[in-house]
Amino acid sequence: MAAPRHVKKRQGNSEFLYEKGNDSDYDKYESKHGQPVFDGCVIFVIICVFYVATLVFVQHRVAGFPEPKLQTSDSAKDVFYESNAKHHLEEFSLHGPRVVGSDANEVFAYNYIVSELKKIKQSALPSKEILIDEQNAVGNFDIAFLSDFVSVYRNIKNVVVKLQSETGSEHSLLMSCHFDSSVDSPGAGDNAISCAMMMEIIRVLSQSTDKIHHSIVFLFNGAEENLLQASHGFITKHPWAKSIKAFVNIDSAGNGGWELVFQTGPLHPWLTRAYAEAAPYPSGSILGQELFQSGIIPSDTDYRIYRDFGEIPGLDIAYITNGYVYHTQNDQNRFIQPGCMQRSGENLLAILLKLSSSPRLANPGDEKDGTMIFFDILGYAMIYYPQRVAVVINSALVAAILFRIIRRQFNIDGSGTHDVKYVRNLLAAIFCMIMTWFVIILTTVTMAMVVTVLGRNMSWFTFNYNIVPLFVLPAFINVVLLHEYIMDNVFRNNSRWYNEQLFFEANLTIYSALMLALTLKGIGSAFFPMLFVLGPLFIRDRTLWILKNKNWKDYPYRFLSLHLASLFPSTLITMYISHAVLVLFIPILGRTGTEVNSDIAIGAICSLVMIFLSGYLISLLYLCSDLKKLVTIVTGITVVWLLVIVFTPLGFPYSGNKEHPSPMRLLALHSRRRSHNIEGVKTFEDSSIWLLPFDYNNNNELKDVMPVLQNAKKVECSIGPYCGVPFLLPVIQMLHPKNSIYFPVKSHNRPDVLCKKVNVETDKHGSVKMSFDVTCPDHTTLQVRPHANVILESWSFSEYRPYPAVMPPDVNETTYFVYYSHGQTPDTPWSFTLNFKVPAGYDIKQGVVDIGLSGHYLHSKDKHTPEMDEFLSQTPDWTTPVTWAASWDGYVF
Repeated sequence: MAAPRHVKKRQGNSEFLYEKGNDSDYDKYESKHGQPVFDGCVIFVIICVFYVATLVFVQHRVAGFPEPKLQTSDSAKDVFYESNAKHHLEEFSLHGPRVVGSDANEVFAYNYIVSELKKIKQSALPSKEILIDEQNAVGNFDIAFLSDFVSVYRNIKNVVVKLQSETGSEHSLLMSCHFDSSVDSPGAGDNAISCAMMMEIIRVLSQSTDKIHHSIVFLFNGAEENLLQASHGFITKHPWAKSIKAFVNIDSAGNGGWELVFQTGPLHPWLTRAYAEAAPYPSGSILGQELFQSGIIPSDTDYRIYRDFGEIPGLDIAYITNGYVYHTQNDQNRFIQPGCMQRSGENLLAILLKLSSSPRLANPGDEKDGTMIFFDILGYAMIYYPQRVAVVINSALVAAILFRIIRRQFNIDGSGTHDVKYVRNLLAAIFCMIMTWFVIILTTVTMAMVVTVLGRNMSWFTFNYNIVPLFVLPAFINVVLLHEYIMDNVFRNNSRWYNEQLFFEANLTIYSALMLALTLKGIGSAFFPMLFVLGPLFIRDRTLWILKNKNWKDYPYRFLSLHLASLFPSTLITMYISHAVLVLFIPILGRTGTEVNSDIAIGAICSLVMIFLSGYLISLLYLCSDLKKLVTIVTGITVVWLLVIVFTPLGFPYSGNKEHPSPMRLLALHSRRRSHNIEGVKTFEDSSIWLLPFDYNNNNELKDVMPVLQNAKKVECSIGPYCGVPFLLPVIQMLHPKNSIYFPVKSHNRPDVLCKKVNVETDKHGSVKMSFDVTCPDHTTLQVRPHANVILESWSFSEYRPYPAVMPPDVNETTYFVYYSHGQTPDTPWSFTLNFKVPAGYDIKQGVVDIGLSGHYLHSKDKHTPEMDEFLSQTPDWTTPVTWAASWDGYVF
C-alpha cells in the first residue's frame, strides 16, 4: 500500500487537512465534513478523566486542614490552640440540647461562659481591660422570614464581653456567635464550635502584646434559634451597641469543614478587602452571597438583625459541610474534623486584628459605598476587585469579542480571515447552543418526573453519585444526538475544523453576552461567565494565533491538550463552586417540605453546571467519529445504573450509618387540640401523634415499614385558624397539613395554655380594643384570624400595621402569626392588645376574632410522653427524630 500523503482541500469557508491513500473513495459522511480526527469513545474517556481528576483534586483540597495545635505549659500564650477551643466545645455538650428556656441553655451553658470569661479576665495582661456584662433582653420585632410575622421575647439572655481600646477610640467591632441549639440537637456545629473558638480568641487577645486600636465586643447570644431574638435584644437595647461600626457573625448550616464568607456589607467593600488580605485560609464568593440573598435558601442568620436593625455592615461566615446533621441529634463533636477549629480560629483571629486596627472602621471614607467582587481559588488565595474595575474588565472583554466578529466578517485588518457567511453561521451556532441548553433542561426535568413516577425520589440523597445516571448521562446522550443531527443537516457543507471553530466562537459570544447582561444589572457574579471568556480567549486562541503558521491540525491531540488547558481555570472554579453548592443543597432538600420536588431542584442545579461545563466541549463533537457507538455505550451504562437505582438498596434515599449519617428527618408532635365557642364551652378535642413530612417523599418510606401508620388519618383544616394545628414556625406553606398525618393516642397532661380576655373597649366609630393575658410555656405561637368584614388594624406587638402570614393557595383565610418565647420564666403573664375595626351595625357579641394558641414543650420532662416513646421505638434506624409535646387551643372572642 502506498504511503499516505497530505492533501489540502477547502470545504465551506475553511481549509482542513485529511489523509489520502490509494483508497480514495470517501463515504458520504466524510465527503461532507472531512476525515474525523478523534474517535468519539476515546475523547469521551479523555474528557471524563479530565473532569474526574479535577473533581478529585477539589474534594481532596476542601478536605484539608492545618495541623491542630496543642497548648502545653511551655507554649506561647498569644497563639490560638485548637486544644483549648475543643475543651470548651466538649463542655458545651455536657448537658444536652441547649433549647431556650432549658436548664442546659439558661443555666449550664450560660454559667460556663461567664465563669470562663472571668478566668480569662483575671489572667489577662495588665494592659488589657476586659469588661463583662450579662443582659436579660425583652422586646419584639417584625420579620419576614418564611412568612410575615412578629417575634416577641422576654428574659432572653446574652453574655457580652468588651476588650477596651488601648488608643482611646470610641468605636467598636462586634464578633457574634450563639450558644443555644435547636430541639433535640447537641448543637456542636450549630453553633457551639463558634462560641468555643470565640472564647479561645478572647484568651489569645488578652495575652497579646499587640494594641487593641478599636474596642472589640464579643456577643455570646442565647436565642438565635428562636428566630434571631437575642441579637435583636443586643443590637437594639444594649448600651455598647451604639459604638459598633462593623461586625463579624459566625454561624453554621452543617458541622465542620471550611468556614466561608457568604455575605458581606451591605456596601463597605473595605470589609471584603480586609478579609482577603488577612485570612490565611480564605474561602468565600460573591456568587454565594447573591445566591443566599436571593431567598432560595430557607435559612437566615443574625447578620440580618445587625444589618436591618443595627444598620451596620459586616461579614457573615458559616460552615456548610455535612448539612445532614444540621438541627438533628447527630450534630455532635465527633463529626468536627481535626484541624477544623485551628483553621477557623487562625482565620477569625487574623480578621479581627485586621478589622479592629483599620482606620476605616471609624471612617470608611470612599469605601463606604460600592461593591467588592470576590472569590477564592480553592482556599489558596482570594481574588478581589471593586465592581467599577469589573465593569472595565468585562466591557473590554466584550469589546474584544465584538472586534473578533467584525474582523472575521469583514477582514478589516487584512489578516486573511475574511468569511462573508461568518455572522450568519455564528448566529446559527448560537441558536444551536441555546437549543442544547433546552435539551439539557428538558432531559433533567423529564428524568426527575420519571423517578417520581417510579417512586425513587431522592435516590441521590445518600449515594450522591446517583446524580450521574439520573441527570448527567441522559443529558449527554441527548446532546450528542442533537449535534449529530445538526452536523448532518445544518452545517453539512462545512468542514469539521470550521464547525469546531464556529462553535468555539459561539460559546465565547454567549458567555460574553451573559457577562455583559449581569454586569449591566450590577450583579457581581458576572465574574463567573468572565472566567469562561478569559481562559479560552487568552490560552487557546492566543496560542493558536501564535502557531498559525504551524500545521497544528496535523497534531489533533496537541490541539485537544491545548483546548482542555484553556478550559482548566474555568472548570476548576466551576467544580469548586458546584461541589460547594451540592454539599449545601443536597442536605437542604431533605428539609424543604413537600411543596418542592427535590429531584427537579437537583436536576436544575445539574443543568446549570452541565450548561457551563459542556459549552466548549460541544465543538469537539464536530471532530469525532463513531458518535452512534458512543451513544450506544453510554446508554447501556445509564440503563444498567438506573436499574440498579430502581431495584436495589442503592436507590434508597436514607442511611442510618453512624459514621456518615444521612437519615430522614422525622418531625413528630404529641399534639392535643381543643376548640371552644364564644361562651368558652369546649366543642372539640383530640389527641394524636402528628407526623409532618420534611421532604418530598412525604413519609412514604416510613409508612411502608411502620404498620401503626396504616390507620393514620389526614388532618382537617377546619377547626380553627392556621388549620388548627400547633405549628411552631410559620411554615404552613412549606409543610402543608394536608400532607401530614394524625394517628390517635392518649392525651398528654402538659400544662394548659391559659388565655384570659382582660378587657374590651369599643367606640362609636367601630373600633374594638381587646386586652389579653396568656400564661404559657417558653415557646408559644399565637394565630389571629379576624371574622368576615373585621379588620385587624393594629396590635401591641408592633408599631407597624400587621401583615398576614403566607398561606397555601387552598387555605382561604387571613391569619396573623406571632412567635413568642422566654428564657427564665417571667413573673407575670404575657399581655397584649388587639385593635379591630368592625363595620357599622356589627354585633360583637357574635364574635370578632378566632384566636389559636399553640404551646410547645421543647425540653425537660414536659417534652417526652410515653406515647411518643412508644412511637419512636417502632421507627427504623434510618430516621432521626425531632419530637416534642404540643397543644393547640382555639377560642372565639
